[in-house]
Amino acid sequence: MNFLKTISGVMIMGALLLVAAPVKAQTPLKVGITGGLNIANMNDTDADDLENRFGFRGGVFATFKMPASPMAIQPELVYTQKGFEVDNGTAKLDYIEIPVLAKFGFFTPGPVKPEVFFGPYMAFNMNAEAAGDNITINVEDAVNKTEFGVTVGAGVDIGRFNVGGRYSAGLTNVFDDDSGSDGKNGVFSIVTSVAF
Repeated sequence: MNFLKTISGVMIMGALLLVAAPVKAQTPLKVGITGGLNIANMNDTDADDLENRFGFRGGVFATFKMPASPMAIQPELVYTQKGFEVDNGTAKLDYIEIPVLAKFGFFTPGPVKPEVFFGPYMAFNMNAEAAGDNITINVEDAVNKTEFGVTVGAGVDIGRFNVGGRYSAGLTNVFDDDSGSDGKNGVFSIVTSVAF
């Protein structure tokens, strides 16, 4: 079943690339690197003693600007650290995440260009550990391999650089149905990017 989910994800990415190819030929393209700080926790869970886990996110992006329009499409490929902390340990949930964002820029004089964006994401779990008291336990069997969610945020373009904030909300349960746990990822991120 996990293999089928992975294949589905690859097929979706292939479809996105096929759509992006003609767009690339007709519109300005920017590619670059992105990184930032995650402040992660859980939503829709019965647990009430969870604390934020601070983590890293980093990867690459491509921005396709639509001609004569304030809109752009930005797919990303990032490694992102999610999870949460409790009094005696940390749940480390790390993913390869693929957001596809619709960005809307505001026409302003000068080099600073504000923007807002939103879009769906698909993520693949790469690591799932419970760590505490100098012990680390692999809990990948209790975690779903695939996650779906939405991202919303805002930022500013300053020449080749971008600074912004975003919130990513998982729409699917992190944990396998047989694990007896529930919860969806919720991550606030402070992100910086540079285009080449």
